[in-house]
Amino acid sequence: MRNLAILALGAGFASALTLVGTPAQAAIQLCYVTGGTQPQCPATTSNVNVNNTSGLIIGGHLNTDPTQLVTFTGTEALVGDGSGQASISALDDLLNTPVTFQLTGATFNVATFNLAPLTGNNPNEATSVQISYTPTFGGAPITYTLDDNGNNFYGIYGDAGEQLQSITFGNYLPVGSGIDSISQVRVGGVQPGVVINPLGPVPEPATWGMLLIGFGAIGASLRRRKPDTARRLRVT
Repeated sequence: MRNLAILALGAGFASALTLVGTPAQAAIQLCYVTGGTQPQCPATTSNVNVNNTSGLIIGGHLNTDPTQLVTFTGTEALVGDGSGQASISALDDLLNTPVTFQLTGATFNVATFNLAPLTGNNPNEATSVQISYTPTFGGAPITYTLDDNGNNFYGIYGDAGEQLQSITFGNYLPVGSGIDSISQVRVGGVQPGVVINPLGPVPEPATWGMLLIGFGAIGASLRRRKPDTARRLRVT
C-alpha cells in the first residue's frame, strides 16, 4: 500500500511539473487592429498617455486610471509627445533601438499600437520589427512586417488569458533601420499586483487533487505501520 501511495504521489508531482514547466497550448499572438485580417485584437479599455519629456525613460499613465503609471525605456534618448495621440520617438528622429513598454506594478493581457513609418522614401525605413515579451510562456518573439506607405496598427495578446509584464520593440530589419514612432498604445485586461510564474501556467485543479490524494494515501499508510514499541521494550 505504501508503494502504491508513493507511486500516486510521484505521478501527481510529475503531472504538476509538466504543467508548470510546459507552456499551455494557447500562446501569445500577433493580432490586427484594422481591416479584416485575422486574428483581430481583443477590445482594449485604456489609452496610454505619456509625458512631454525626453530621456532614456519616458513616464506616463492610463487615461482611465491616472494612478496606474507606465514607462517606456530605451537604450537611446527617447522623446515623449503627450499631445493628441501620445507617441514615443527617438531624439535623433530614427527609432532603431529597443524600447520596452510596461505598466508599474501591473500586468496586461492585450496591447495595441501604431508603428509609424519614416516620412518620405527614407533608405533607413525598417521592413520588420520584432516584439518580445515577458514572461515568454515558452514562446518565441513575434515578427511584424511593416508597411512603409502607411500606419501599422498591430497588437499582441494572450489568447488564453496570459498576462504580460512587458513588451519590447526591437531587432529592426534591415540592420540599422528603424521607424518614426510608437504611438496610440492601448491596453486591456489590466490586473494590478499580479504575480507571474516565469515557468508558465500553474497546475490545474485536477493536478492539485492528485497531489492531495497522494499525500493522503501516504499518511494513511504510515498510520497503519505504527512501530510495536511494547514488543521492542520486552527484548533484553
